[in-house]
Amino acid sequence: QPAVSVVIQECNRVTGVQLFERKQGRLQPTPETGALLPEIERVQHAVHRVRALVQDFARTRRGYLRIAAVPIMADNIMPAALQASQRELADIGISLICRDYEEIPDLLDSGRVDVGLSSSLLPSRSQDVIDLWVSELVVVMKQDHPLARQSSIRADDLSLYPLIAFNHNIPIGLAAERAFQKVGLTPTVAGEVSQTSTAISCAREGIGVAIVHPLGIATQQANGIEVRPLSPSTPFHNQVLLPKSGHLNRSIQLFIAALRRVVPRMRQTEDCVNKAVHSPVSRR
Repeated sequence: QPAVSVVIQECNRVTGVQLFERKQGRLQPTPETGALLPEIERVQHAVHRVRALVQDFARTRRGYLRIAAVPIMADNIMPAALQASQRELADIGISLICRDYEEIPDLLDSGRVDVGLSSSLLPSRSQDVIDLWVSELVVVMKQDHPLARQSSIRADDLSLYPLIAFNHNIPIGLAAERAFQKVGLTPTVAGEVSQTSTAISCAREGIGVAIVHPLGIATQQANGIEVRPLSPSTPFHNQVLLPKSGHLNRSIQLFIAALRRVVPRMRQTEDCVNKAVHSPVSRR
């Protein structure tokens, strides 16, 4: 306790601001401390970053790359890109974290990650965003679902059945919301999820139908489900998010080059999904 009091007094003296105050015998942070905390956390992350770099230098590595990706990108293009760049990135330490769509820009702005992988309904209009390729969203349902008899699915078709929805803050959720708004209908929501894999599993169990990214089908077993194109087509832009500083070090440049090399493989995977899409259940 005395040692803590000494530290607090020294902080107050150095800053000229009262950082803590006693309330009912307990120390409580002041509003000034609350305002400083985000900056303190940013400094802490920077210190950890320096420590990681020093450790990497000791292990003869020449750099460190921190990547944040939405799950659909982490599960698909990330393993392919890492495999394609094993030789070039052999001397670079790599850290990958999965984060939601809205978290990644904040991680980049705060310097906690170097590169982001995400998806958007909008094409790139900024120098700090690179469009890799464009996907077309699809509808997934249980194999014996009435909509499986159709070759494509419209929003007014979906309005007749329970929908497994994504939050509208997530791009896929926003895409579904817009599709229904265009026809002036409101979906019956069976439940809300945040992961494509969960939406597909729910559809397989007959809980409802879901609008998903086609790469999500590729990482799931197709047994028990049918996939159909969403009509009209809804383009989805798969993107690399970069620091706004515009500085791309060697490790970032190598990683982007690897991503570009595996894009054809991602397109090929989606083409396989799309070929399976045009096989209505009427064949049974």
